[in-house]
Amino acid sequence: MSTITFEFCDKRAREAATAAEDATLANVRERLLRSEAAWRAMADKLQAADATRRAIKQERQSEQAERDCGIVQPPVDWPKPTVNWPKPPVDWPPS
Repeated sequence: MSTITFEFCDKRAREAATAAEDATLANVRERLLRSEAAWRAMADKLQAADATRRAIKQERQSEQAERDCGIVQPPVDWPKPTVNWPKPPVDWPPS
């Protein structure tokens, strides 16, 4: 699975803009400019989503720090699970 990044979209937008400058045919130039606009829109959306993700993460971390009040919880020493579980009745599971 591949993930589209801001850098990838930005690079493609710059490539389309450069190609549009070099294009001699009007319809090709227009197509490349539309392509650039689409790549820039995707890059902007990715950048906005990343900023939102970071803001949410920071907010959650500050809420967690507020709940903890700087107190470090000791690790819980849970008992080890029993190795020999009791066997179920012969007619288990019931039909």
